Amino acid sequence: MLSKITLTLEFDSFEELIEYFKKQEPDEQAKILEQMDVGKREFFAKKAKSKRWTQFEDEFIIGNFATKNAKWIAHQLQRTPASVSMRVDFIRRSGIPIPMKKNKNGKVNVFKDGKKIS
Repeated sequence: MLSKITLTLEFDSFEELIEYFKKQEPDEQAKILEQMDVGKREFFAKKAKSKRWTQFEDEFIIGNFATKNAKWIAHQLQRTPASVSMRVDFIRRSGIPIPMKKNKNGKVNVFKDGKKIS
């Protein structure tokens, strides 16, 4: 007599689910897709929901951006460097000053309309 067993798995991110899925044999992949009630193309087209920025993260960026790079900040906040850079731009546009990084000469490069002015 065969009995049906249902396995419940939890993942911290959609990326972890994708990695797990890729490691499975094709028949296991088919079972996963069947249980999720999606096709393979639809499964890989799904995207993880974007994570909202918190006040702590904004303050962390404001406090560290002048001395640390976006890659380091992104690693600390578990974000991508691109998302950190975009958040810096958003914060600056909202009127909150974020200190600029100093160049090799110890001076801050100032840009206006995408052109370096100092």
